[in-house]
Amino acid sequence: MFRKAFRKIHLILGLISGLILIIIAGSGAVLSFEKEIMNSINKDIYTVPLSNKEKIPIIKLLEGFKKKKPNLEITAISFSNIKSSSLYFKTIKRDGDKKQVSKYYINPYTGEFLAQEKREDFFRTVERLHRTLLFNDMGKHLVGFSVLSLLILTFSGVVMSFPRLKKRFFKSLTFSFKSKGQHFLKSSHSSFAMWLMPFYLFAALSGLNWSYSWYSNAFYKIMGVEKVQRTTNKSIKIQKDSKLDEVGSAIAIFEREVRNKYIYSLVKLPTNGTVYSFIYLDENAKHRRERNKLVLDIKTKKILKHERFEKKPLNEQIMISMLTLHTGEYFGIFGQVILFISSLLLPFLVITGFLIYARKKRK
Repeated sequence: MFRKAFRKIHLILGLISGLILIIIAGSGAVLSFEKEIMNSINKDIYTVPLSNKEKIPIIKLLEGFKKKKPNLEITAISFSNIKSSSLYFKTIKRDGDKKQVSKYYINPYTGEFLAQEKREDFFRTVERLHRTLLFNDMGKHLVGFSVLSLLILTFSGVVMSFPRLKKRFFKSLTFSFKSKGQHFLKSSHSSFAMWLMPFYLFAALSGLNWSYSWYSNAFYKIMGVEKVQRTTNKSIKIQKDSKLDEVGSAIAIFEREVRNKYIYSLVKLPTNGTVYSFIYLDENAKHRRERNKLVLDIKTKKILKHERFEKKPLNEQIMISMLTLHTGEYFGIFGQVILFISSLLLPFLVITGFLIYARKKRK
């Protein structure tokens, strides 16, 4: 009776959330290697030919940019210590209540504008599809419900298969291509589900952080980490030379403090005041979330804060790295490949599950 109830729950949730899970898994598989794909197709934008010349100081590049694009507001600058790396200015163009955010990539040796970044809009659309099905709040709740369904489907599947697992555990992890019909569907469905179960649990439990605030808040509380609330600030135009001088001085202090041992840095220009915030990655960073933060006041030339990822407690490191845990990047290329394959195989489980139900209903 107990197993029969779980079989009914498994069937109902599978039929309701199956299609959405296919969409989530397919879009997740695409996003798994977003960084690698973007680096490949934008190679001529992210990197520049090496030169015997010294890089042009960022202050000079800013001055040249403001002459060419006087109506744009610069909100952030991204630069690197890697000699072959380009840099970019993040800008906003305002038109009444509307605003257009853009990135302008620049050759640091010549000051020339590079081509526009390719496929960025495509991946942001796929990301919205993955998180909200392109329906904003309603889609976010549908995704959250489907991910919760995946957890219940996993648990109910184990309960349904428990007698067989108890008797023939290792055999339950295999199936034969020689078997046909309903037997092949059932054996392949259950064996694949058992192999993939740990990865689906991992992806679902981490992914719910972006679906439900109550879940995210509870997760942070369990981990003993204070959740940082995001705030949105309006940018102001950089018009005066003194302001540009401040930017150059802030970058010089930053580079002196970190001793040029970084591969990526993003400085957010202050909307008001004289406090500059730098986010940067070390040369030996294992993933993109191993971010360090340096905050300085250019007026007093003092470092207000310098947070190093490696010096944070493990629980804070885990919460900061949640996105890379979800994608598998935290575990290197092996983790990415495993979660990528798991995402590709989820539609197989949905389809075989539906076929099992359809054949049984027909009989």
